[in-house]
Amino acid sequence: MVKLPRKLPVRGAPPAPSLAERHPDWFALGAVALSPGWVALVDRLFADLEAGLDADERARLQVAAVRERDGRLQIELYQDVPAARARIDRAIAEAATICQSCGAPGKRRRFTGWAATLCTPCRRRLGGIRIGG
Repeated sequence: MVKLPRKLPVRGAPPAPSLAERHPDWFALGAVALSPGWVALVDRLFADLEAGLDADERARLQVAAVRERDGRLQIELYQDVPAARARIDRAIAEAATICQSCGAPGKRRRFTGWAATLCTPCRRRLGGIRIGG
């Protein structure tokens, strides 16, 4: 067993609580696998949901998943909450213009076996990856 002489220092601010930690009632069973470039957008969405939904709507909101699928932001709910769905749909539409890797302006691009919403530099960096065929 290797023994470290001291605890390694952590630089910068401590990590912010995750989306599921900030909204435990909404993510009791849900999964969050969020691309780094969309974190700020999704954080704004959930702050808007917290502020804009009434108590009954907040109580009914249960998130099944927040993830990327085929180059698109996907947010699934267990039960439809119309006031939340309108806000979620706006965020999904906005994500289609944001690089999922870095957060810069981007667009959805198709590659061999996969798709992603990327800016030009990230497309150049990641475009050579092949998945499947």
